[in-house]
Parts: sequence; C-alpha cells; structure tokens
Amino acid sequence: MKLKLIDETVIGQHFVCPIEYGDVTGLSDDEEALLNQWLSDFPKAVFVWSDDRVFTRCQITWMMGDCVEVKIYGEE
Repeated sequence: MKLKLIDETVIGQHFVCPIEYGDVTGLSDDEEALLNQWLSDFPKAVFVWSDDRVFTRCQITWMMGDCVEVKIYGEE
C-alpha cells in the first residue's frame, strides 16, 4: 500500500487519544459528534502527529486551545 499526503492541519491535543485508541471518555457529547463528523472525511487515513504543541484554533471544534499539528495520509 502506497500512502500520499492528503491534508495537514491542527487539532486539539485532547483528540489524539480518541483518534488513536477510540477512547472518547474525556470528550463531551458535542466534541464526540464533531470528531466523528471530521473523521468521516478521512476513512482509512493514517495520522502522523507532531510532538510540538501550539496554541491556536482547533480545526475540529474551531475553539482556541493547545493543539498538535497532524499530517494525514491516505492510499494513493
């Protein structure tokens, strides 16, 4: 399987665990719904996280907060 970069964005750091492990325990119902809607745009995607944190607007919730940069890869 060959992967290509399909998007680069920033998302709240609290979304990393739910995306990687499916554990939405710490999310509100609204955050979970927004995450699921956002993920529907990236079926079978591979996410690569930056170790750096940046205070900016999350592309899932549009709220300001501690975010991580993420590169999203999909099948070519």
